[in-house]
Amino acid sequence: MVLDVIMAVAVLTILLILIPLRHIITTIVITVMVVMIVTTTMEMESILILTILTKKSAIPIAV
Repeated sequence: MVLDVIMAVAVLTILLILIPLRHIITTIVITVMVVMIVTTTMEMESILILTILTKKSAIPIAV
């Protein structure tokens, strides 16, 4: 999960460096879309992990 975030940030920074200024608006739109996708997938993964952990162990997990 952490690696996914690092990869996404790296790709976005590379894109921001490579893309000229006139494409900043489209870059921002793409960035927002990517961030939304990454966050939703991370939330789904964390929810899955939390459910697995809570089912396997009796220890309450604070979210």
